[in-house]
Amino acid sequence: MDDSIRFLRKSKQFIPGGCSTESKKLQALFVSDWGPFFFRSATGAELTDLDGNHYIDFNMGFGSCLLGYNHPVVVEAINKQLTNGIAATLSSPLEPQLAELIVNMIPSVEQVRFLKTGAEASSAAIRLARAYTYREFILASGYFGWHDWNNKDAGVPISTRNLCLEFLFNDSADFLEKFNKLPEYPAAVIIEPVMDGPPDMDFLKTVREICTKCGIVLICDECKTGVRLGPGGAQEYYGFRPDLTVLGNSIAGGMPLAAVGGEKDILDTWRKLWISSSLAGESLSLAAAVATLRFVRDNPVSEHIHKLGTELLNGFQRLAAEFPDSVEYSGIPHMNKIGIKGISPNLKSYKAEFYQEILRAGFIITHSGYNYPSYSHTEEHVKEFLEILHRTFEWIQRQI
Repeated sequence: MDDSIRFLRKSKQFIPGGCSTESKKLQALFVSDWGPFFFRSATGAELTDLDGNHYIDFNMGFGSCLLGYNHPVVVEAINKQLTNGIAATLSSPLEPQLAELIVNMIPSVEQVRFLKTGAEASSAAIRLARAYTYREFILASGYFGWHDWNNKDAGVPISTRNLCLEFLFNDSADFLEKFNKLPEYPAAVIIEPVMDGPPDMDFLKTVREICTKCGIVLICDECKTGVRLGPGGAQEYYGFRPDLTVLGNSIAGGMPLAAVGGEKDILDTWRKLWISSSLAGESLSLAAAVATLRFVRDNPVSEHIHKLGTELLNGFQRLAAEFPDSVEYSGIPHMNKIGIKGISPNLKSYKAEFYQEILRAGFIITHSGYNYPSYSHTEEHVKEFLEILHRTFEWIQRQI
């Protein structure tokens, strides 16, 4: 990985940490400073690094490439639009076209606005809920990006931090306890519908009932689940209805696009706000999203992902039965994880070796993200990956 190492050294001279996405730092990806850092090309399920090494990637750009890297329908849509312009003073007709497509696919969405990132879109949803309810507090369960409203890091004012209280996913008792601690009803409850496993339906029912009873905006962040679980997202898959929905990642085939959608009376509040972005309606991303969502609507994308993901989870279960002291796994077919349990003081070194062995065998999974089976993955990819995992856990088992 000589070229990758050389470029990383150069990159760190000009970019803090070497890259602009925290989750893409080597320690976050592979638990060590060894591994590919830059990609040269990516097509289908295969990624090629700067040194020419080839990998089957199960992270797929943190789930952003639902159909696979460089999918032909996405590339064709981008190339076609490119001849007509990227961004202009006027809006693109692709914007209402995509909005109508989303409204027809996502059950709870009556209107939609576009932004660029999931973090930006979730923040817009929070602002919208606060303006709609004339309240300030937020209850949150999940990961929603880096913006101040839900972040406790340095640089965030304490007064802002105190306005958001986190509760445990799938824990109705914890939700009710945190709800009762607030000095007033919150403006919004925001959740991810899947967090290391499916939602408990009683939990969702409790949250929905409290929100309805108390006039609280229920926001479902479907940046990860979106159309991955089906054309209607997790809300259709599991059968619940939020007031606002945040979309991102996979709706645009790898292009930067996010959206906030929901009930019309809440979206009407947008006119009271100033939430705007010069490139929210950038046409290449809109074109890619239209092509992606049409393909998802008209093809068995979620069925294919569910089938391969089920094979993965079944394989993880067999590994856990054979190596109970070292294997841990979680998730649902559409997005899942596998890793090493806290087995010894040498856990970090075992984890580093675990990811290095998988990389040497020509596969990528990451410590900081889910495995996201895509439409471009095959049963052979899954079979070979499980065989590599078996060999790796055999080695780990001999060490402990």
